[in-house]
Amino acid sequence: MREDKEYQILIVDDQPDNAFLLEMLLRRQPNFKISVVENGKEALEYVAENDVDLVLMDVMMPIMDGIEATSEIRKNFPISTLPIIMVTTLSDTENLVKSFNVGASDYVSKPVEWHALKARICSGLRVRDASLARDELLRKTNILNQRLKQFSFSVAHDIRNPLAHIRVLCSAMGDDIMSPEEGLEQVDELAEKAYSFLDSILEHSAYGRSEDTVSVDMNELVNDVTKFLGASIESNHAEIVCDSLPRLKGSYGLFFQLILNLVGNALKYHDASRSPMIEIGGEHDEEFEVITIKDNGQGIAEEDLEMVMEPLTRGKSSEGTSGSGLGLSLGANIMEEYQGKLVLTSKEGEGTTVRLSFPKSLRAM
Repeated sequence: MREDKEYQILIVDDQPDNAFLLEMLLRRQPNFKISVVENGKEALEYVAENDVDLVLMDVMMPIMDGIEATSEIRKNFPISTLPIIMVTTLSDTENLVKSFNVGASDYVSKPVEWHALKARICSGLRVRDASLARDELLRKTNILNQRLKQFSFSVAHDIRNPLAHIRVLCSAMGDDIMSPEEGLEQVDELAEKAYSFLDSILEHSAYGRSEDTVSVDMNELVNDVTKFLGASIESNHAEIVCDSLPRLKGSYGLFFQLILNLVGNALKYHDASRSPMIEIGGEHDEEFEVITIKDNGQGIAEEDLEMVMEPLTRGKSSEGTSGSGLGLSLGANIMEEYQGKLVLTSKEGEGTTVRLSFPKSLRAM
């Protein structure tokens, strides 16, 4: 039991004198907050509507006794998250056994003695705290595992772009469309970009900031991204315009992955009736350095805008287009790591704008 935490204790007893005695004893512990109800039915209603850390349950009560109330509470609250201590006489063995059978955590005998009562309560709360801590650790582990899965999908997808471009170059050299010297120079440049990308990812956590923060010229980074996506840009006859982006402090690898995913999405979900146009620009206000990525693609239906931010989830406009549904969620996670914001606006059939707002503290002079 933690001394720095306030615990909500519920007393369930139909006898005012008994309830008063328990309440007076519990008030000796400054971090106990006490509530009292008179029967099992009221106890059910109370725990359903309030946060309760532990219940002191009398066995014999009118309307609904402690055994029935404990049985009903256990339908929604497992023993690990809500300890229920039965208050009974030592001679009432039959009801004590029934109480444990329906989910009681412990018992204290009448007449109640403070030190015994406190020991039982502290034991129950320690078990509860440990269980909740374990559940929270499991929840965080599941989140990290999900992020690792997303990250693996994304890297595998992103590295295909330079490989596809290299295949095109090799084919062009084989068909004598391009000289070996020119082709090999471009292949070497693409291979170096792919190697640098993978190297930066291996050096840094997928979602943690780089310990070796660097100054990143975002205009140069966008230029690197366009080279990385060269095959896709050429095959889609896309035009990318970039103007006046800030220099930011952070991990080159994470910034590269952020912009790569967003520009890649704009190319992937272009409107087949027109060539892709992607405009990347910068602006700033009192709080943020802002980068916007605007396209003239398929757009996203209004009802799908919130959904597509979830990992492995895609909107109806993406039907028929291959993809993992990870780009936007990964981008949002990276922005969160830098205390920034990713805001998506879109209109179906007209295009999408992604607004990346980085805190002023990341601005590199």
